[in-house]
Amino acid sequence: MLPSLDGAQGYEDLRATIGKQLVLVLGGHVYGQDSRVQSFTPASADHVKSAAEWCPDAALVYLAADSPDTLHALTDFSGPSKLAVTFESDTTEFCPFSSVVPALKKFDLCALSFKNFKDVELQKVAKTGEKALRLLSLDHCHVLDEEVKSSAFRNLVALRVTWATPLTLQSLLCECPEPEYLKLGSMQRGLPDVSFPRVFEDVAHLTEEPGAAS
Repeated sequence: MLPSLDGAQGYEDLRATIGKQLVLVLGGHVYGQDSRVQSFTPASADHVKSAAEWCPDAALVYLAADSPDTLHALTDFSGPSKLAVTFESDTTEFCPFSSVVPALKKFDLCALSFKNFKDVELQKVAKTGEKALRLLSLDHCHVLDEEVKSSAFRNLVALRVTWATPLTLQSLLCECPEPEYLKLGSMQRGLPDVSFPRVFEDVAHLTEEPGAAS
């Protein structure tokens, strides 16, 4: 886990990178030596705004939040190519998908990961990547029932969906015919018989939080 933003300001060597891409971590879980979660520290809207001012060129933004207001501040970033958002709150289990729609409209993403969102609209998700979206993870997200018709999912190589109706899932899978990694939630019912050349059951690493692995 990166140091807090306040503590990292002014220290160029604390700006974590993968290759030459700047990675920004705002909030997250603290893990013990037994790899169990000990605490959750969400980022605030002010943290996100300060981070966008300090690191406008961040290529990957990982955000853990407990309020939709925090997610609204994502639009302060100039345009990351990868976005991972985890929502966790004491008052409600799921975050409205509408809170991240402004960011999706602004960014052109190749990787997108959401956790604990409701009323996810795949057609709006499609707008964020057009033909560049390569990874899509909707972990513990409720996807609305809709027919997916978008070339934006044609180039997906990794897909994770926890909750979606058979109709929506069939429609989505038809738009991404050959994913290399696929994970469907155990709560799916009556799924169509779809075969793929390469299917891996466990793709937990697709949404693994930075610092989670020891």
